[in-house]
Amino acid sequence: RLSSLFVRSLYMSDMCVFFFFFSSRRRHTRYISVTGVQTCALPILLGWCFLGTGNVVLALPFFEETMGKAPDNIQVKRDYAMALYQAGKFENAEKIIKAIMQEYADDPGLMGDLAAIYFFQGRSEEPPKLLEKALEKDPDDIQNMLTYCYILESRRKYKKAKALAERALVIAEKDADDRP
Repeated sequence: RLSSLFVRSLYMSDMCVFFFFFSSRRRHTRYISVTGVQTCALPILLGWCFLGTGNVVLALPFFEETMGKAPDNIQVKRDYAMALYQAGKFENAEKIIKAIMQEYADDPGLMGDLAAIYFFQGRSEEPPKLLEKALEKDPDDIQNMLTYCYILESRRKYKKAKALAERALVIAEKDADDRP
């Protein structure tokens, strides 16, 4: 399953750069296993580190480099789309996600990514519909739950947002308990 990078990027911080240098081998290996493209691992991780510290200007060239190395790789395209999203280039990010969705129309993570892009473009009708559809397909997708909570909160639907956030917390705690 493709993992959503929207929520993951929300958790990045200045510590990301510090963490990167001490865990790069493990992350590098994990990225290779997800993408299957060894030459993209280091640039994409550096790109996420710079995005995590808020430096979009330095981040985008790393994502563009990976697109040049693996333009047909779905995860590389998705990472680039989410970097564009973080940079506020919503139209470009939307085009890439929609292109990926032509092949993977039922992927809940992609639906969540597109919902987030639509939300920050100011479209009010599409995001909830997309997230409800995504959560029907994968009711335990914490990332889509949190995205939906954010949208519900912005619409002042606090009870529904709270219930969904509590459900996400239960799933996250269960996932944490299941890990070694």
